[in-house]
Amino acid sequence: MADTTVDASVQTNLNYRQLRLGPVWIDESIAYVIYIDAAADLVYQKTVNGGANWGAPVAIRVGTVSKASIWYDRWTPGDTGTTIHIAYANISVDDIFYRDLDTSTDTLGTERTVFAGTTFNTT
Repeated sequence: MADTTVDASVQTNLNYRQLRLGPVWIDESIAYVIYIDAAADLVYQKTVNGGANWGAPVAIRVGTVSKASIWYDRWTPGDTGTTIHIAYANISVDDIFYRDLDTSTDTLGTERTVFAGTTFNTT
């Protein structure tokens, strides 16, 4: 298969803004990528045909996300869950947040504040 561009508007400093990128492969056809776009929004995109095409970005958090990391249940040996866990920092409010994505329904969970009042160097 030829290379496929998922989204050309990702954050230019993606290499230090995301700690674990994915993609998260559910099976040979379905996968998710989670990233910070050029507007500093945290989004995900999904493929259902092995990466040949990707759906439109879906917002996880709109606005000044500076860092993000993910963990998929099935990356843990013996875990058969369907959740992608997402942690991210928002520099406009200096907080760390958590939100989950259930891959069996494509449902985003409630955003929760993990820690209020943190700061990160974003340069």
